[in-house]
Amino acid sequence: MRTPILVAEDEPLTGQMLVDVLEDSGYEVNLASTAPEAIRLIEEKQFAVVVSDIRMPGGNGIDILQHARRQSPSPEVILLTGYGALDTAIAALREGVFDYLTKPCDPDTLLDRISDAIRTRQGRMQREHAIRQVVQVFQTNSPLVKAMVHEAVPVNGNSNHHLVDEPQEQRIQIGELSLGENHFTATFQSEPLYLTPMEHSLLWCLAERPGQVMRYRELVYRIHGYDVSSAEARILLKTHVRNVRHKIGADYLVNIRSTGYKLVDPFSERYKYG
Repeated sequence: MRTPILVAEDEPLTGQMLVDVLEDSGYEVNLASTAPEAIRLIEEKQFAVVVSDIRMPGGNGIDILQHARRQSPSPEVILLTGYGALDTAIAALREGVFDYLTKPCDPDTLLDRISDAIRTRQGRMQREHAIRQVVQVFQTNSPLVKAMVHEAVPVNGNSNHHLVDEPQEQRIQIGELSLGENHFTATFQSEPLYLTPMEHSLLWCLAERPGQVMRYRELVYRIHGYDVSSAEARILLKTHVRNVRHKIGADYLVNIRSTGYKLVDPFSERYKYG
């Protein structure tokens, strides 16, 4: 069965080009030329990914993104724009966009991001399914089953950062924060840590260089793939940083004023008094 993709694009030539590229790659594609039409299709059918232009008749890409995020299971959304607008990019990031690409977009780049988005969505759905199963298990009030689930949950009290070898996935441990290569495998204080793909990318970039400062521009380039000024990069990162600090505490994510951020183990003697 082919993976369903929705393309929302009001320029006929661009829309047909996107449809041709995606269909040639084996996807099932629906094309919408207005925002209301895209929203209607999202309500009628489950899509794995929505690729939408920012400027659309009858609305815009942010409207489509917001509606898509309310669906269950929700598709990942990739927004395309022919102009660079910082306020629009920030709005998209706040609403949970998977990626934000500028037009004209290289077909190979778009296909790569769609493939990443599909894997992210599948992982999110697997995680949500696992959570529902765990809830059902605990609702049985079976001491034996509870003990089995408890035994299966890894507990790591090591406060030093190091690589943890696990089958098929590299993990980085920094204090009570454990990151896998996929955002849905993160844990904090031995509990599941729910990160958006952007939040995970931010932490993963910093975790690869624990204790080292990464400049704002470098982080944005690593996360989003485009170059902006230092001031713009700081604004783009602000929402991600605030959300991450709310989830793991401010002590882990340190801001070096006018420079960038670093990820530290606040329990390490090296940083405790820094």
